Amino acid sequence: MTTTPNTPMPAERLEEIRRELEAATPGPWACDGITAPDVYAVNGGCGNTSGHLLTMDDYYPNQQPDAQFIADAPTAIAELLGEVKRLKNEASELKAKHERNIEFAVGELARLTDGNEMVSNHIKADTILVDLINDDRISKAFEEVDKWYS
Repeated sequence: MTTTPNTPMPAERLEEIRRELEAATPGPWACDGITAPDVYAVNGGCGNTSGHLLTMDDYYPNQQPDAQFIADAPTAIAELLGEVKRLKNEASELKAKHERNIEFAVGELARLTDGNEMVSNHIKADTILVDLINDDRISKAFEEVDKWYS
């Protein structure tokens, strides 16, 4: 399963990546940095004493960076999965906060439309909406307008 850039990654794909990471040879992994670099598990986790996993046999210009990338991948993937989880939690909290703010604003708007001071209440209602937008320039403008009706 693959995803395209700029589209949400399905939870199933994240879980697939997690499973692949857990099934891989435990790290840390390293790259020895010689002419034909070897990528290996430092703890010898692949069943032999050296922990050898991969040798880049043929010389080519990106051999060393590619080997280092492969060696760094398990740690980077684990970190990225953690960051995805943190960001999803943060997004969920922000969504819940936004929904509470909207609920409050709807209640306040309903309360303000029941009064006899329509113009003043209209300014107050607009101020509530501006607070939700969270733009200081607009808020200051509404404060000035509110002074006219005070």
